Amino acid sequence: MIFVLIIIFYRALHTYLTFVLATSLMAVIVVMSAAPLFPTKFPKGVVRLMNKIETTWYFRNLLAAIAVTILGAADLIDVVSLAVKGSKYYRRIVN
Repeated sequence: MIFVLIIIFYRALHTYLTFVLATSLMAVIVVMSAAPLFPTKFPKGVVRLMNKIETTWYFRNLLAAIAVTILGAADLIDVVSLAVKGSKYYRRIVN
């Protein structure tokens, strides 16, 4: 579905860049979160770091906040850029 939206709706270059950046950062977080599950496939430093994050309440909440911030920032950049551009799509959403 997401690829259909990317192909059908006209977007500017910055929209694609924010999408790719947010997706890449989220993929890094997901892959790093898999490190404790497969400790032989990852460097020992990454496994130790992710074990520390998983066992510490503060770091788990910090990682969740970073994920939410990444996704929120990508969405905010997209909406603001559409509003500044004054596109017809944004006007339909607001009205």
